[in-house]
Amino acid sequence: MRNAFLVLFLLGLLIKTCWGWIPESRLQTLQEIIASKPESTEAYNALFQQAQYYEDNRQYDKAVQTYEKLLVSFPEKEYYQNSRKLILLYIDTGKFNRAIGVLLDLPHEYLYRDPYLLHQLAFSYIALKQFPEAENICNILRNDFSQYEGLKYLLKDFTIIYYREKRYEQALRLAELYNSLKQDGEIKSVSSYDKVKFGFLSSSVWTEEYFYEVVAKTYFDLGKFDKAAEMYQHLLSKTCKKESECPKLFYNLALSYHKAGRFLQAKEKYEKILRETPQVYKIFHNLASMQLERLRKNEK
Repeated sequence: MRNAFLVLFLLGLLIKTCWGWIPESRLQTLQEIIASKPESTEAYNALFQQAQYYEDNRQYDKAVQTYEKLLVSFPEKEYYQNSRKLILLYIDTGKFNRAIGVLLDLPHEYLYRDPYLLHQLAFSYIALKQFPEAENICNILRNDFSQYEGLKYLLKDFTIIYYREKRYEQALRLAELYNSLKQDGEIKSVSSYDKVKFGFLSSSVWTEEYFYEVVAKTYFDLGKFDKAAEMYQHLLSKTCKKESECPKLFYNLALSYHKAGRFLQAKEKYEKILRETPQVYKIFHNLASMQLERLRKNEK
């Protein structure tokens, strides 16, 4: 049975490879068709095959050049589909200004009825740190396409970018919008969402747990220690069977209680860290011991 599966896998790989393979001689033939009949349907088809070949073989610069030539030479032929391919190639190769240029050149009624393209526009603005423009697109998606699943990923990524830029108030505003969407049930299961390639964001690699940890840190950095403690408690309950299994979150919860003036709860957590957290996490033992000593001195 195992050998049969292996044979089927190799056969599928061979078919896929041959399907996308164009020999060098065929590329030369395509180029001759383009040169001899530059305005013909045959030339369009030849250019399109070239572009696909370069894209499939990860020769992205050549693919970009070929799609650009397609749009200039044959603007009346499948303009939107080819524009879409070019936009995604620009984003994949980090050419965000060019992606924005192509997106904004699209007719208004085409761009603003397609949430996927609006998503690409918002992300390109985020990548270039043009945050007001990105927020404007997020608001359009929220108001006009509330069922669009990609909105959740966009808001999550945008929140984390704001945090890393030390724009804490803005990060919390988007995090609260993200949470309101989840509570309202406006976003479908993320398992069915075909994640978008996001350049340096790498397909929204940030997990739900990391997102909420960023939100907790944001509350903490803004001095909202009770909210930070609430978020750390939520994280511990969702991600750890026992608090001692997540010493970093456990310590941050204790410290949030401490900063919020909830000294009894902080003391209990510090003592629990020293009592239950494995010795391998020595740094958290040391931190908890130091903070506990400070609390005891203050009690005297």
